[in-house]
Amino acid sequence: MKSIQLSLATLVLVCSCFVIARAQSLDEIVQKSVAAMGGAENLRKIKTITNIGSAEAGNGVVSDFKLTAVHMKAMRIEFTYGSMTGYQIVTQTGGWSFMPFEGQTKAEPLTGDALKEGQSSLDCQGNLVDYKEKETEVVYLGKDEVEGTTCHKLKLTKKTGGVETVYLDAKTFLAVRTITKITIDGKETEDVWNYGEYITLPEGIVEPKSMYRGNGGLKMTFTKFEVNKTVDESIFVPTN
Repeated sequence: MKSIQLSLATLVLVCSCFVIARAQSLDEIVQKSVAAMGGAENLRKIKTITNIGSAEAGNGVVSDFKLTAVHMKAMRIEFTYGSMTGYQIVTQTGGWSFMPFEGQTKAEPLTGDALKEGQSSLDCQGNLVDYKEKETEVVYLGKDEVEGTTCHKLKLTKKTGGVETVYLDAKTFLAVRTITKITIDGKETEDVWNYGEYITLPEGIVEPKSMYRGNGGLKMTFTKFEVNKTVDESIFVPTN
């Protein structure tokens, strides 16, 4: 009986050590990823972001875009093609979309899943920064390959309910791909984004120079990054 009890005690101890090792492994991966993006201290300083560049659709149509965001408060992204400019606005309390390219003549409210998903993207500092305080659950899913790159695979479940899978390059700990579960017309699907070369901004923050949608053919190339520039918050109110 004593030997059986000892075996059980040993098994419990081994299992406990395994759980602790996994937790330490996850914490280490998160810490290395945050460090690779510029470090928690620099990332926490982000209050506003303005990104400017071009977007190329799968059909070859190219438009200019400008993304302006205030951390955890509001975001506006504009697309300009020819003489037409469309936009999408998301705030903590509402959202609107105006796409004249699609025949819209005035801004229409975002509702339901579209609004909820937009609001879950208002974090300018990065989902892994202080994720526990944000009540985001992060689970390590092991390693996987993304186009020949070995990656650590993390599943993030946000307080809002949004679910995102992040693939971190096992060498650089920078994101190679993200897959977000979204709902379109009542059907759940996956929004896949792949990230290109990264650059370091003067503020010490690391950002991708380009990103492309793996399941939609949209490629976005960034030509200008501005951090903590003063933002006129009237842009977060629909104008038509």
